[in-house]
Amino acid sequence: MRPHGPKPCAPIAVVNPVTEEVFATIPRGTPGDAGLAAFAAAHAFDGWSQTSVEDRASLFKRVARLTEARADEITRTIVRYSSILHDII
Repeated sequence: MRPHGPKPCAPIAVVNPVTEEVFATIPRGTPGDAGLAAFAAAHAFDGWSQTSVEDRASLFKRVARLTEARADEITRTIVRYSSILHDII
């Protein structure tokens, strides 16, 4: 049995708490979506557990390269929203 993707729902607006500006939207999940994610994770586990250390290392190196390529953007986002949280707290 293969699960189907999430059903479309109205997205959730992500609001800057200081400016009250909507700066992004994210998909709205349902309990069914959570169940599908758990199903997919359970079925992926066997394959992942059989993946060689070398293949896992290769995958994580690729993730590291992709993250490094967006390091400036990630840093700006963290700094922007960390300072917002600091102002709130």
